[in-house]
Amino acid sequence: MVDDERILCYRALRFARNDQTRVPGFEEELYAKYSGANARKVTDILEEWGHVRRATVAFFESLEEEAFDRWGIMAEHRASVRALAYHIAGHGALHIKSIRDNYGVG
Repeated sequence: MVDDERILCYRALRFARNDQTRVPGFEEELYAKYSGANARKVTDILEEWGHVRRATVAFFESLEEEAFDRWGIMAEHRASVRALAYHIAGHGALHIKSIRDNYGVG
């Protein structure tokens, strides 16, 4: 969850700045496997995510409206900055719901 937000925010930054360099995909299964998350407390992960989320929100709030319509290519898919913002928000909400449902935390 945290790594996905960091990566997609970085992509949004590049696209918002009109960087048209193709951005490669990433293997989320490998990120999860090597994150060490299973050895961490859920509350620690949520605290880290909170810091990342605040930085993400600050980034998107700093953008001028026209930046949201800029786009780039990630993996083989075209995405706008606006689409990445929606993905980031929805992805976080999905995981927070899962954490609440499964662990009663969040």
